[in-house]
Amino acid sequence: MNNRRDYLATKVNTANSAQLHLMLIEGALRFIDQADKALVREEEVAANAALVRVMEIVEELLVGVRHSEDDINVKLGQLYQFVFTQVSLAYVNADRAVIDDARTILEFQRDTWRQACELVAKDSAKSAGKAPASKAPAKPIAVPTPHLDSAPAHTGVSFEA
Repeated sequence: MNNRRDYLATKVNTANSAQLHLMLIEGALRFIDQADKALVREEEVAANAALVRVMEIVEELLVGVRHSEDDINVKLGQLYQFVFTQVSLAYVNADRAVIDDARTILEFQRDTWRQACELVAKDSAKSAGKAPASKAPAKPIAVPTPHLDSAPAHTGVSFEA
């Protein structure tokens, strides 16, 4: 277990902003799957624990996009607010249908962020391979930075968005 934790810590510490964003989305999807399976087994306590984890992750995604008023960040914020609302409804009503709505959006986001990470990696590899001195540096791709506060995560539920 320590090896897995060490590997994850190294992966997080060496990731760029786009990769961190992708990791958060993948984590949310993992917990959505856990919640859905728990609801199928009628284990509401286990489902709620997984849904709380999803809400905490989506909250981090929201904080990450709210640092800027760029059009893309505003739209991502609205999308993540919708996901948060759907997961909250699933928590309150033990409703698998709204879990599917949230999953669909997060799966699309995951695929999009994977493509963004691949583009960033290609650009990095290309610029590392040949960088002429006379050419101006490439403009960095702006990606939302996940909020990584050093304070421990709260365990309560907040309905502020």
